[in-house]
Amino acid sequence: MDAKLYQARIVNDIDIVAKCLVFPERNFVFQQGLTSPHKASSTNNYFKSKNIQVLEWPGNSPDINPIENIWASLKRAMQQITCNSKEQLWKAVQHHWYSLDRKFCQNLVESMPKRVKSVINTKGHPTKY
Repeated sequence: MDAKLYQARIVNDIDIVAKCLVFPERNFVFQQGLTSPHKASSTNNYFKSKNIQVLEWPGNSPDINPIENIWASLKRAMQQITCNSKEQLWKAVQHHWYSLDRKFCQNLVESMPKRVKSVINTKGHPTKY
């Protein structure tokens, strides 16, 4: 995935995801990794143009991003489904994504201070998250 595709398919949906999950007032900080599409100057400019605050994220840090918990939940749900085409798979993923419990997502977001504190306490070493 290059920066243009990342912006079109992922970043462009931030407003939709934010409104559907737990940020109806658009009061959030976006967290992403350090891959090339994430670090591209065009991506940074895109965030600035949309007035989206991005969390600074150091290299070689433990991955405490709550999205990993959501991916795990989605993966468990998808293991119960048989799809015979890419279209069926995509519809099933979307169904489960939009069926995620709002409280589950909110609890993950609210756990961030504890996650960050845990990283600080372990001086960047693995945490329970």
